[in-house]
Amino acid sequence: MAAFKQQLPLFKTGDFTGFLVAVLAVLVVCVSRKRRRTGLAFPPGPPAWPLLGHLPLLGGRPHVRFSEWSRRYGPVLGVRLGPRQVVVLNDFESAREALVTKAEVFSSRPDLYLMRLFSNGGKVCWKAQRRVTDRALRRLGIGKVTFEGKVMREVDDLVSTMSDQHGGAFDPKYHVGVAVLNIICSLVFGEHFNHDDPLFLKLFDAFEDISHYGGSTKHLNIFPALRHVPVLNTGAVRTMAAVKKGREFISTMIGQHKATFDPSNIRDFIDAYLLAISKETDENSSSSPKKGENFLNEDELRQDIFDLFIAGTESTTTTILWALLLLSVHPEIQTKVQEELDSALGPYRDASVLDRPSLPYTEATILEVLRFRPTPFGLPHATTADTTLGGLEIPAETQVIINRWALSMDDRKWSHPDRFDPGRFLDPEGHLDVPVYFRPFLMGRRACVGAHLAKMELLLFLTSILRRFTIKPPEGAPAQSLDGHLGIILQPPSFQICAVPR
Repeated sequence: MAAFKQQLPLFKTGDFTGFLVAVLAVLVVCVSRKRRRTGLAFPPGPPAWPLLGHLPLLGGRPHVRFSEWSRRYGPVLGVRLGPRQVVVLNDFESAREALVTKAEVFSSRPDLYLMRLFSNGGKVCWKAQRRVTDRALRRLGIGKVTFEGKVMREVDDLVSTMSDQHGGAFDPKYHVGVAVLNIICSLVFGEHFNHDDPLFLKLFDAFEDISHYGGSTKHLNIFPALRHVPVLNTGAVRTMAAVKKGREFISTMIGQHKATFDPSNIRDFIDAYLLAISKETDENSSSSPKKGENFLNEDELRQDIFDLFIAGTESTTTTILWALLLLSVHPEIQTKVQEELDSALGPYRDASVLDRPSLPYTEATILEVLRFRPTPFGLPHATTADTTLGGLEIPAETQVIINRWALSMDDRKWSHPDRFDPGRFLDPEGHLDVPVYFRPFLMGRRACVGAHLAKMELLLFLTSILRRFTIKPPEGAPAQSLDGHLGIILQPPSFQICAVPR
């Protein structure tokens, strides 16, 4: 029993005996539900436990365990998480087949408790939402020089804060987090907040709580009835409160924008979305609606903003933190980046997105951070019909997970994948050479909508920091583990650095 308990890292709070009683009660309900019979075979996987499936076998690093299993059972891996059958894709070929070749079948989302929580209990018209989001971001200059000023304002604030440490040890997590959050605020609300602004701190605390507690509620996707069990629902209660707080802030900002909206003066993402709603409303009022057509509304605007904050803050913040940690323990790589920056930019000028062609090693280092410590899973997909993948049959309504960790650590694609080596993204002449199978923001219809913004942020933050400082671990600090811990995404351990002025 003790050994079994140690294998259940998803459940870290509460009495274990009470947990088992609760799970068994929930399973009675789960297994009694009417099950769809398809007659289709399911992709292979290791033997599973009764009722709990593969949960007791996952350990604390399920992305690594799935990758290990795929070497034996194949890249299209069939597992069972409690009563749910799940397919895990562990190589580039199967991921591309699902997300690109058969996108029509694999672009749905499963009906999971956490996804309902984050989508306010309903489903959005994601195709219409994606269309207007892409247009709005392009209009606002995301990824282009025109948006650099808003990013550099936050970069400069972060550099100033790091300079105030005078080379002493500090934890960069909060300072990086508020800088990245403020960029999304500038994009969405058209407003830069002082870091001590009570409204801004309220928003920051809400998304910090979502990040902290959201990862501890994954078991509710498997056994949603546990949200009613005291102690076991603590993370869910805190997450729900944080989601509500974030949505209230967003609703307030939308209301302010509606009161001052001028279609001839689009200030930010909310204005761009309101303009799209207005145009579509006018078009639909003068023509007959088409069957199955998706229409925009304020609920979808609210959800889209919430999604932008979730996707655009934690992932970018975490990648910057991983970069700082990795560069602090690989000073030889950091020195090469600094030498390239000094040579390409001279003694005074900051980098711009226009400088990318002159910074191949810097670009390669950023790509290697994204490969070496990726977001392991991202949001799950679901099939809309019976289909096949890699010659294996997959029933309709099957949850599908892309194991990005496995794609990044595939030794058939990468030489020594467990080694941090930016040189793998350079050709023999030192030019940037990105293989087609490296897709850190995935691909297909559901590829990350904020990829261009994330790339800009990573370039401007890291180049500005390394132009001014050498990042070192504190004197006498023990060696840092680079395994990370899996919450909503793979986060680095708590660490301190010294930003020594150059």
